[in-house]
Amino acid sequence: MAHSPEEAALPAVQHSDGSAAYSHNGYTILGTVNGPIEAQRRDELPEEAFVDVVDIALLPSLLQTSLLALLSSSVSLESVFTSASIAVDQYGAQIYDPSAQQAQNATSLHVFCFTSLGDLLLTQSAGHFSIETWETALKLATARCRGKHPDLSDPGHRTSMDSIEAPNLEDSLKAKVQKQVVEQQRWRGDQI
Repeated sequence: MAHSPEEAALPAVQHSDGSAAYSHNGYTILGTVNGPIEAQRRDELPEEAFVDVVDIALLPSLLQTSLLALLSSSVSLESVFTSASIAVDQYGAQIYDPSAQQAQNATSLHVFCFTSLGDLLLTQSAGHFSIETWETALKLATARCRGKHPDLSDPGHRTSMDSIEAPNLEDSLKAKVQKQVVEQQRWRGDQI
């Protein structure tokens, strides 16, 4: 089963400092950023964020939406990130960006998030799996996010081949942001 292509709209809401709409695998998420609002010094946690997500299958889309909304608002970021999910079905096949149905039927589901420097920023897993399964899922997610195809020479390894052909998310993110910059500079009458 081929995954649905991702779509993003920047900005998506008119009366916010930044916004993004992100659609992927049957989910559409709208994120907005408003501010800056001056926080009192005692309440300020500049290096922390907290997101409580019940459905792990939504996490990559939520992360991508939040990043795109921040970029839309021109918030200075030290780096950007990409995230991907890998489902493992009852036969041990690993599936990139599973649909909602594939995620629900999976024996395990894994979400990985990487910085633009290649550092693992977040990992979340649910279900029953071995460390070997997790490590292979990590390699596949790295390929999806960073564009480096993994060495999966193990003859017993099964992967959904249609999703391996997916474009890497870093390049996709760069293209979306470049498109927004060009559109925002159109009023100047010159090309960037």
